[in-house]
Amino acid sequence: ITELAAHYPAIMVAPLVLGGQAMGLVGLFYSERRNFTNEDLNAALALSHHVSLSVHTAELQAGTVRRRAMAEALRDIMSAISGGAPQQEVLQQIVDAARAVLGAGEVILLRLDEVADEFAVLAMAGEYAVPVPAFPARGSSAARALALGQPDVVQDLTAVVREDRYANFPPSVQEALAG
Repeated sequence: ITELAAHYPAIMVAPLVLGGQAMGLVGLFYSERRNFTNEDLNAALALSHHVSLSVHTAELQAGTVRRRAMAEALRDIMSAISGGAPQQEVLQQIVDAARAVLGAGEVILLRLDEVADEFAVLAMAGEYAVPVPAFPARGSSAARALALGQPDVVQDLTAVVREDRYANFPPSVQEALAG
């Protein structure tokens, strides 16, 4: 802050608020000390209001674009299915579309073998798509997602690997997770 103050001795911060919900700030930095007037404060408030609306509109637009892309990808997949495309081709199209639309670096489609209590890889897409053999369902994020009926999230997979939570997985899967 000391360095910032040396260059900008006066600042004004206005909240970004939409629908009563705080979403950020606009910081205005001035290279000279100044006495802010009510007009300055009102102008900053008007700016922050417009920025809040612009951010919200951009977020809505991004969501619309994403939903449209997803709908188009699903339409293409359904077209491939109804056109009699081979199953492996359709599965690959699914993971390719998921990767593109959801912005994932890698996508893997798994099938649960309930008898063996393991997941088998049906299709993969990604720059580093490494062949992964079947792996135990028990204790995995995939198993939690199935059990909960909703997505499961791992914020830091490297921490999970460091904690050795996948010690019961085959060595090839452990190597793939370790990267």
